[in-house]
Amino acid sequence: MINNEKGISLIEVIASLVILSFILISFVSFFPQMGKTNNSNEDKQQAISIAKTELIYWKDYFEFNGPEFKSFISTPSNSFSFIQTTDEIDSTEKETKIIISTKPRSTYSKPVSNYSYDLVINTINDLENGTTNAYQIIIKMYKNETIPLTETYGYVFIKY
Repeated sequence: MINNEKGISLIEVIASLVILSFILISFVSFFPQMGKTNNSNEDKQQAISIAKTELIYWKDYFEFNGPEFKSFISTPSNSFSFIQTTDEIDSTEKETKIIISTKPRSTYSKPVSNYSYDLVINTINDLENGTTNAYQIIIKMYKNETIPLTETYGYVFIKY
């Protein structure tokens, strides 16, 4: 009877269940982390889309309203039609940049109340051309006004 090994003993079954439970617990711990990563990636994708849309909005607006843009970069403390009451303007950064902190202006399919951005306008002309000025604008997207998500930039071309 001692040498009879025809079946699986209770100790072997319990040992295999313990090993399987350790393996399953290690796999289950990955799922919440994957969920957090997916949510973070979704936030970043939406922020990228909003940043591109806002960049196009500002670029088109400033190029269409060239005189108002020129007046704004020379005296940002004045009142302008594109500045909303909730916007904050900071032009103290070595007087070479103007930062407008705001919420997205466009309408999107998902609510964007937890997104905000800084519109950074470089007031120094980046183009050595006699008839056109190029000013770099940067959109820095944030979630809950503190968590940086993405950044994109473009140029506003203003003709004399």
